[in-house]
Amino acid sequence: MELLLLVIPFEDTRAMETFLLNAIANDSAYDAEIIRKGNQFVEEVDKERKHLTKRRYITKSKFDVYFSIRTAAEQFVERQNILKRVPWEQYSQIQEEFQKLKDLT
Repeated sequence: MELLLLVIPFEDTRAMETFLLNAIANDSAYDAEIIRKGNQFVEEVDKERKHLTKRRYITKSKFDVYFSIRTAAEQFVERQNILKRVPWEQYSQIQEEFQKLKDLT
């Protein structure tokens, strides 16, 4: 059994998907550009909000767009399997947040 532990930073009030995309973008200019363009696409693709009717749908769509591009061959695999393979511990923003938890103990 594998366990993926994700911690939302104390001062961050946005969705987990937004936090994770920001962590990726902070460590890679190339991925940051993919994320920026994917976010722009999601914001513009349904301007009348006929399908993306709620903020959470928009947030999840931005997350899904990035991972569909990054793992194109596996775009229809469950998101959970994709997330398990991402080396989250290597992202500096996530390391900083875990350090805050460590400092509390």
